[in-house]
Amino acid sequence: MVSQGRTPAILIVLFLSACASGPRDAPTVASSATSAASEVATTAANPSTPAAATASAAPSTTVSVPPTSTPSGPTPDWSGKSRQVDELFASYLTDRSPGAAVIVIQDGRILHQAGYGLADLAKGTPITPSQIFHLASVGKQFTALAVLILVEQGKLGLDDPVEKFLPELSHFGNQVTIRTLLHHTSGMPDAYSGDLYKALIERSSRPTNADLLAVLSTADGLLFGPGFQFEYSNTGYDVLGALIERVSGEPYPGFLDQNIFGPLGMKNTFSLPGPRQKDDPLVAHSYVKYQGVIQPYDTYPLDDIVGSGTVYSTVEDMFLYDQALYTDAIVRQSTLAQAFQPAVLYDGTKSQYGFAWELKTEGGERSFAHSGKWLGYQSYYERFPDRKLSIVVLMNWNYGPDVADVESAIRDIYLH
Repeated sequence: MVSQGRTPAILIVLFLSACASGPRDAPTVASSATSAASEVATTAANPSTPAAATASAAPSTTVSVPPTSTPSGPTPDWSGKSRQVDELFASYLTDRSPGAAVIVIQDGRILHQAGYGLADLAKGTPITPSQIFHLASVGKQFTALAVLILVEQGKLGLDDPVEKFLPELSHFGNQVTIRTLLHHTSGMPDAYSGDLYKALIERSSRPTNADLLAVLSTADGLLFGPGFQFEYSNTGYDVLGALIERVSGEPYPGFLDQNIFGPLGMKNTFSLPGPRQKDDPLVAHSYVKYQGVIQPYDTYPLDDIVGSGTVYSTVEDMFLYDQALYTDAIVRQSTLAQAFQPAVLYDGTKSQYGFAWELKTEGGERSFAHSGKWLGYQSYYERFPDRKLSIVVLMNWNYGPDVADVESAIRDIYLH
């Protein structure tokens, strides 16, 4: 990888664009929409478009889902709703577009699962539900879960000072706790801008969390007192990545694989650094448009810094993860409940952000959500706990519709 001084202009522009756009926030269709009524029924293709839908069974799962009562009232027209999602993507895509994979889940059943557009423009490879996408900042949830696993193992406490485990950061004081990092209320300086970013790239053309800690150890101080305000911080979650490695004694990717991905059967989910990003043929290319030219944008020199978003996954694997969150498969429900609690600032206001979950209430409907944008990838994951309804949208381009708008349109289809 190139150093800062030799970074091509396109990488600088695209990196700044990715950071600014949010957290690390007739079409070709390979569709496998599964009806809740039969769980293997083919979603009818929209006859007004050349989108061809093909059926596949729901992904196998090793997670036991608690039984739920059957809702009263008329049975929704699930196949009709799936057709609406197909039509939505038909309005976004051409036969040469990158696209998305989508899954809609309720009560442990897959209501809709489909791939739209292309994973590889050069080869014309269609996206399927098995395609692997970068989750961007949705991956922060796995960092938060890893911390909760270490809490249950008795290796740390949420209100422990970070300096207890990372003495390199002792100059920030003992009020920077693990909880404040999880809630984005620590005041941690941004290592990905200004002089700190310059120092980071000067240390290595491919910096790691160790380089991040070294650079932060030279920072003048915090942006604000811990607990006084909310400010979204990729740096804070990368500090948590370093903490997970320090406390567990294992590399971050290995810890996630051994404690989350492996036990849940998430075979196509992994974290950087590692070879699968380049070697696995299921990984969808990420596409951006620069000066009018569409091109793949799959990697960046910061890819080896873990914690804020280095996880790749599929909608099939996200089904397994989503269902596990209803159980004690990863951590106890009493432990997990803390992830859905807002930060309470010193002035008594609540931040409406838990541990890598945005806490939302719209029209009396509770939901927990997170979005992500990195390189050309976009992701959105939203759960409606009272309905046991979840929506996951993974996209491999950033010059088309915004993922939040896409997910919102799908949400409206299934909530009404």
